[in-house]
This record gives sequence, structure tokens and C-alpha cells, in this order.
Amino acid sequence: LPITIFAFLIDRVFNKLRIVLSKKKPKKKLQVSEEKLAITLASADTSPLESDFSFDPHTLTLAKYLSTNLPVADWTAVISSDWLQARLTGYGEFIQLQPNDWQAIFDTRLPERLLVDSLDLLEHSAWRSCLQGGAYGYPAKLNDLLRYCQSRGIETVLWHNAEPGGKRVVAEMVSQFSKVYVADQQEYLYLRDTYNVASEKIEFLPLALDGRQCASVAELSKDHMPRIVVGGADDKYASLARDVYAEVLSKSGRNTDQEMVITNSDDLAVGDLCWVPSYPVASGYLSERFFDALESGCIPFNSSVSAASTLFNGCIPVASDRVSLTAMIETVLDAEVSIASQQKALCQHVLEQSNFNNCRKKLLTA
Repeated sequence: LPITIFAFLIDRVFNKLRIVLSKKKPKKKLQVSEEKLAITLASADTSPLESDFSFDPHTLTLAKYLSTNLPVADWTAVISSDWLQARLTGYGEFIQLQPNDWQAIFDTRLPERLLVDSLDLLEHSAWRSCLQGGAYGYPAKLNDLLRYCQSRGIETVLWHNAEPGGKRVVAEMVSQFSKVYVADQQEYLYLRDTYNVASEKIEFLPLALDGRQCASVAELSKDHMPRIVVGGADDKYASLARDVYAEVLSKSGRNTDQEMVITNSDDLAVGDLCWVPSYPVASGYLSERFFDALESGCIPFNSSVSAASTLFNGCIPVASDRVSLTAMIETVLDAEVSIASQQKALCQHVLEQSNFNNCRKKLLTA
């Protein structure tokens, strides 16, 4: 028995040594003064993500072969927004990475792939500070993560799904991933053509509706009067919506003490009408706010013709002025077609054309 235990320990030690020796030695941290960093980031010709590193498919293939003896687990490392995380739950094991903890996690076991969601990178997480040279470190931390993955044969997938109109921070990252999906058609064409990205490496992939997230509208009464939620719209539009709603209720002989037009999106409830931003038809962009409204049991609408109103064959209301606002409110108050029936029919129509199952399949099998 002692000999067996001794042999087992020796074997474990040698395995650990092989794993450690197969990894690159950590590079020295780059020391940059705050003054120099500020000058660098302020320069119009310098991007905080500039790097001589780019994805090489041949290196990835070789790394996969050389890394076959490393401990790999069937899990996905993610830098992901809450929106995407909720839609991946139940389809595998996902571990959220932070700028200062990913190395410790990878030392324990390697993931099958790294999935990066630009909603999180640009809007919500510690990685945003990292990209901007904030307290969590410099952009080198992201480059180090991507280099590490490539050197060990780990697929790296970027879903650039942030809202259009922001800074093109993600544009600098395209060449560093093994697969890139873009939710905005115009941004997709820009990245593909400007950075000469191979067509098999980059693909247009808009956000979509997850049927699992859809709230039940069964308890809504047939005479339910939906509120209009205009969080994010300007004050002028909110004032117009209040005036129009009051006129419609007065003409129909209905009375209510409830506030029918609210400006706080956090108060969204099942059966509401929810204003969502309009994006150009050419962009084909569908925002997470649009799908959040549908999944919350609401009916989203735009204040101008948009990608959503066009893509779904006019099923998404467009209320741009007094006349169209009146028509929309009168339609949803129609006693012959309940708000619940309208909302369910809308969700079904959107699911037929824009189902998140297709997004999930692409992101997890890239």
C-alpha cells in the first residue's frame, strides 16, 4: 500500500510539472505613468486596443494539437452581459471572467471556448474600465487573455451586439478572435470591409427572442387598459402620449384614476405598451430593450419607422404623431381582440423569424 501511494504521488507531481512547463512564462507588467497613458488615450490616431497580436487559424490548430494533454473541461468562459447570461442558462456551464481572476480560473481547468459579449464590454462591466485604462488595468489584460486562449487552442468568439452609434472600440478587436458575429448589418459590412476580415470568420447575427423568457399574459382581463411606458423618449413625446390617451379614454367613455403614461422603464408590467428606440432599417439592428419588452408580456412600439417595424411586416406599431398614437391606443383597447391575444400573437410572429435558439447554437458551436 505505501508503494502504491508513493507511485500515485510521483505521477501527480510529474503531471503537474508537465502542465506548468507547457505554459508560457508570465510577461513583465508594463509600467505606464498616468500622464503618458492620458496622452496615449487622448491621441486621435491611437486606439487603446492597438496590438500587434491577431488571430492565426494555423496557430490555433497547432495549439489544439499540442494542448491535448492539458486538462480541458466542457465549459465556456464568458465576458457576458446579464441579458445574454440569462439566455444561456441551462445550456451548459458558464463562468464569468473578470480582468484580475481569469488566470487563476484557467490554471485550474481550461474552457472549451471563450465567449465575449460587447454589451458587457462597452456598457456594464469591469472590462469597460480595463479597456479605458481604468483601475482594473490596461487593455493589455484583454490581449493577454486572447493570446493565452490562442496558444492553448481555445476558440474565441465575439458577439458584437452593442447598440449602434457608440465608439467603435470593438473594431480594434475583430482580428484577435477566431469567430466574430455582429448584430448590426452596417457595422458588419464596415468591419468586414475595413479590416479585410475573411467571410467565413465574420457573420451577421442580430439579437433574437427567447421563448423561455416570455412572461404569461393569461391573467390579463379582456378589458385591460394598458399603460404606455415611454422611458427614454423625450418629454415632448411623453406629453403628447398623455394628451392622446386622455382623449381616447374620454371618447370611449372610460375613466381611470391610474397614471396611464409613465416615464420609468423599471415600472414595466405585463400588458403595457412599451416605447423602444428606433434603429435604421438598413442596420437591421434589434435591441435588447425590444426583446425585453416582448418577454415581459408587453407590446413594444416605435416612434418612427425602424428595423423592427419593417422586419416583422408591420406588426410592431409605429406611433410617430397624434394620429398614429390614437390609432395604436384604440387598437389595443379594442374589446373584440384582448391585449393578451395581441401580445401572444406578436410574440409568436417574432419567434418565427427571430428565435434565440439559432443564436445560441451559433455562439456555442462556433
